[in-house]
Amino acid sequence: MKRVIYVVLMASFMQCCRAFFVRRQVANHWTSARFDWPVLYSSSNDANSNITISSEPDSGSALTLQQQAQALRAEALSLERSLNETKAAKIQKQLDAVDRWIDELLINVTINEDTQMLNSVEQVTRLLEQKRFSQEHVNRIFDRICELSGPQSRSKCSPLVSLLVDASGKLDCVEREDNNNKRWNGKVERELRKRLFAADWGIELEPEDEKPERFL
Repeated sequence: MKRVIYVVLMASFMQCCRAFFVRRQVANHWTSARFDWPVLYSSSNDANSNITISSEPDSGSALTLQQQAQALRAEALSLERSLNETKAAKIQKQLDAVDRWIDELLINVTINEDTQMLNSVEQVTRLLEQKRFSQEHVNRIFDRICELSGPQSRSKCSPLVSLLVDASGKLDCVEREDNNNKRWNGKVERELRKRLFAADWGIELEPEDEKPERFL
């Protein structure tokens, strides 16, 4: 009986020792793991610090971007100036053409800046037909005279405008089949006199939508 009790006690003791040994191994394992964690975190922190440093703005890159922006602005300003110069050159070319029409159509001889000999009504009428002027061309001539000599009206009409209106009226009276200028619509004098009348009474006329004519 004593022997049996001894065997049971020894078995219990061995089981307790085995459990204690297992707990000790587990404790040692977690202890070593805890000591390893700071190393892992340290490595991670170093990586994060490296990322943070690399994400800081580079002064060289910022300077390059600023230089590129300045170059783009300079290019845009240069393009704008070029477009403005082209537009101004186009407008000046049109004005030069209208000035040439005035000289060819209305003026016979220029004596000096203040004295000119004008063509006759018959001469201007013939030139309007031969040179194939249209109402749009005549309107441009009228507008240019207003720019150079001031606003025109029935009560204040320059000799150039009077000559232009009279010659236009004479060509209006020519039958269309007898008129070699097929651009002429037969309504030019009426439109010019309407503009002179409106200027006398301060009436604003709406611009007519007309197909632009090419310059002669």
